Formats: sequence, C-alpha cells, structure tokens
Amino acid sequence: MRISALVAMLALAGFSVSGLRAEDKPVRGAVESVKEGVKNAADSTKEAVRDTVKDVEKPSEKPVIDFNFLNKAAECCQAESRIGDIAKDKTENETVKAFAVKLHKEHSTIKQDLTKWTESRKIAVVAGTSKTTKAEIDRLTALKGADFDRAFVDYTVTSHEKLVAAYEYQQKNGKEKDLVNFAADHLPLIKSLLEEAKKVQTSINTRK
Repeated sequence: MRISALVAMLALAGFSVSGLRAEDKPVRGAVESVKEGVKNAADSTKEAVRDTVKDVEKPSEKPVIDFNFLNKAAECCQAESRIGDIAKDKTENETVKAFAVKLHKEHSTIKQDLTKWTESRKIAVVAGTSKTTKAEIDRLTALKGADFDRAFVDYTVTSHEKLVAAYEYQQKNGKEKDLVNFAADHLPLIKSLLEEAKKVQTSINTRK
C-alpha cells in the first residue's frame, strides 16, 4: 500500500513539472526536490520490504539441527529399548540374549538422561515410534529361531551405524552447547553397542 501511494505521488509530481513554464524555475526546483524525496522514500520502502521478506524466509539452523537430533534420539532410544526387550524373550541364543539385555538396559538409560535434559528445559519432543520403525518391530516379532536372531542383529547394526552418524553430526554441528555435550557424552556408548552388535553378527554368521 505504501509503495502504491508513493508511486501515485511520483506520477503527480512528474505531471506538475511538465506543466510549468520555463520562467517558473523556483517552482520547478521545488517540485524536483519533492520528486527526488518521493523517489528516495520509495526506494527505502522497497529495501525495507526486501529485508523483512529475507528475515522471514531465512531458516533458523539452530532449532532445525538440535530438535531434529532430539526427536531422532528420543525415537531411537525407545525403539532400541523395545526391540532389545523383545529379543531377550524370543531368542534361544545365549549370546544374542545377553546382548539384547544390554541393548535394552543401555538405551533405557540414555532415554532417561534425554528425558531429564528435555524436562529441565521444558522442551517437548516427538513421542512414540515412526511407521517405519513399527513395521520393522512387527517384522522382527513375526520371526523365530535363527531367522529372528539374524534379523535382530542385522537391524541393530544398521540402526546403530545411523545413530553414530547422528550423534557425531550433532557433536560437530549442534548449536545448543548442552545438547552438543549430551551427544559427545553418549557417543562412546552408542559406538560400543555398534561394535558389540557387529561381533554378535559375526558370531551368528559363522555358525551357518
């Protein structure tokens, strides 16, 4: 609206100048001054609008990085704890059972730490598991014996490779210092679970 009004004023100013006689120089100068002022005001308004649009459209990297990590960490902890609990009851392999118990315990602990962190800062994160994770849990639950063991360990290796990458990314690129520290503090445990999962995987594959 402001720009349209200024353009109308500018057009009026231009008409007035063209209607003046040559001897009306003082008036002509005054009109030219008004015309220049209107043009400058219009330019300033356009610049202000462009800056405002940029500020609105510019994404905030801080919440995107940190909250994506929070949501992913929360979902993964819940999923891994649940899958570990299922595995310790379904498997007949003592090695797999021992690892499943540890998986459930460690991810339950990480989940508790994460919950304390978010509650102390009054931050809400997405609860529950995604459709993809639920489908994977259903798939694993339907399996039995050696087929279950292999599928469970394969899933755990893949999921922890992704978790390690997520924790490392947060540690290097996170904006919230405390959350960067959280990732750094728990990264060694995630890596340890990954390495143990790989050992169990090798053990199972060797028995084929």
